[in-house]
Amino acid sequence: MDFNRWKSRRTGTAARDGPTRERVSNLLPRDNGLLFDRIEGLEIRDVHFVNVTNFAILASRSTRIRMDRIEIADSGSRDSHKRNNTTGGILIEEGAR
Repeated sequence: MDFNRWKSRRTGTAARDGPTRERVSNLLPRDNGLLFDRIEGLEIRDVHFVNVTNFAILASRSTRIRMDRIEIADSGSRDSHKRNNTTGGILIEEGAR
């Protein structure tokens, strides 16, 4: 099954400028495309994301993650200096595998 996720991307800046010890899923809980926490056996495929403010896919503390044929366009935000803050793509964090 094909799945398309379109969000109305905000033009503002994200909450944080630099690295932190806090999980990103806690810092940026909103404006993500798909957010997964503590999932075992996650499989995502044939997904298209457009205009996502933060991360198109954010997986935290999850295991057995498989992704295939993911497309992301016109997504992400900027820090307070108007520079790309690395959002807009896929983030796998906190020991996820």
